[in-house]
Amino acid sequence: MIEMSSSAHKDQLLSSLMSTVDSSVQAGNRSKEAATRFELGRYLFHLERGNDAFEQLRRAAEILQQDGLAGPAAQALLGCGHALTTESRQEESLPMFDQAIGQFVRCQDKAGELEASAAKLEALADLKCWSDSVLSGAIITRDRGNG
Repeated sequence: MIEMSSSAHKDQLLSSLMSTVDSSVQAGNRSKEAATRFELGRYLFHLERGNDAFEQLRRAAEILQQDGLAGPAAQALLGCGHALTTESRQEESLPMFDQAIGQFVRCQDKAGELEASAAKLEALADLKCWSDSVLSGAIITRDRGNG
């Protein structure tokens, strides 16, 4: 049996995902295109290719938002924000996290809202401006009320 090298396996998976995106676009299958772009973006993120991951996740989020799928769109937007932060683009990640938070609120996903809020705070902390944000003020106020 011939073993495939790790690099060859990665290349084959990327090629397969990109081919599926292309065929989905040509067939006009938006749901399959969005799902495949989401998976491709996640895989590119895993490979530490943040800019490429961002582009795939951004397009998936656009399609999902246009189709009224708030939960999956929120996950794609959250992925966009994470992809940008891995490329030291924290300032650009903030609107992605804000949009993700909005989508999570829309679909009443408290765990997703918290995850996106935490990611936003982390990006703000990297920029050394988290304490000036409305988000941090709301969290601090909640902590005082619970203590």
